[in-house]
Amino acid sequence: MNNGSGAVVASTSPGDLTTAGELYTWDYDIEHGNYTFTIYDTFGDGNSGGFILYIDGIAIFTFDGSETYTEYEVVFDTQGGWFGATTVSYLDPYPFEKGEDYNLSLLEGLELSDRVKAGTGNFEIIRDVPVECGEFVNYRVHRGNGSILGATTELEFAHTGLDNGTEYCYYVTVAYDTNGTTTGNNAISGASETLCATPEEWVAAAPSNLMSFPGDEEMLLIWQGPGGGGGGGTEGDKIENPFIVTGLPFYAEGTTEGFEDDYDAVCPYTNSGSADVVYMMTTTGATYDFSLCTNTAYDSKIYILDIDGNVLEIDVVEPDGGTYPIACSDDACSTPSFTSPFVSAFTGTLPAGLYYVVVD
Repeated sequence: MNNGSGAVVASTSPGDLTTAGELYTWDYDIEHGNYTFTIYDTFGDGNSGGFILYIDGIAIFTFDGSETYTEYEVVFDTQGGWFGATTVSYLDPYPFEKGEDYNLSLLEGLELSDRVKAGTGNFEIIRDVPVECGEFVNYRVHRGNGSILGATTELEFAHTGLDNGTEYCYYVTVAYDTNGTTTGNNAISGASETLCATPEEWVAAAPSNLMSFPGDEEMLLIWQGPGGGGGGGTEGDKIENPFIVTGLPFYAEGTTEGFEDDYDAVCPYTNSGSADVVYMMTTTGATYDFSLCTNTAYDSKIYILDIDGNVLEIDVVEPDGGTYPIACSDDACSTPSFTSPFVSAFTGTLPAGLYYVVVD
């Protein structure tokens, strides 16, 4: 869709792209401008194919299909040379079983998630720009009072030497070369929104979660870096910054929305393509039950990683008596909120050490 005019450049009907392993290509002539490309997973399970967007033979955006989605949207600007991608997914469980015939009407009324950022970036294409549009020169960074702080051709600018505790305000404009000058009519764009922020003094953060494991005439100490894991980012998203199991028995309720797809295990299904959440626990060695069978509302998987991030190799037993040689469970039970038997649970004996329990 052309976002300037609102005109639809091209579209396909639901059910047109259903053949697995098939490559579909289309060519369209578009003018310079701002556009939105959207692909929908009409089946509803989020397992849809990837795609590549080309402009004049140059790939400006590639999605390999490894992440699940209900709606994948890419907004791109041919003159600015930038793109932004977002996804939307169903929050409600799908009203049909795996492998079952379905009707699109079953998906009507299902609640959708808020739009989640999937990526941003820039691209460069060689294409003639109409003279009347002007040629990009640079971005001008202004103080809140209108004075020009500096100029750059990049999409970032550092203002240094500031006083901590003092608020500073900024906005940005774009300078264009019209007829060989940036001082003529319409050579400077309108202003962006004004942003105000206050720099703060940096405080050295201490390590956290110091743990000890007594041994024979020795003591093993394990700790995490500043912020809980030393890896930064969202707490619980990666093993470098996990949620901490502070005591047993342990119960937690939450969502994987807003987290990334970082890990996977095969038991027997792989390539889940869904977000996962990480919990860290320590043990002196004991048998534990790990379960999502209380009332999770989604198809799920649960597995355990060792301190090096590898799937733990121990024998585990699922509620139905099934066994696996790794600490992993995919389809083991159902819940009142998810009646299909695709929820995860197992029992296993952990040696003494530190482990990461991943809910996927």
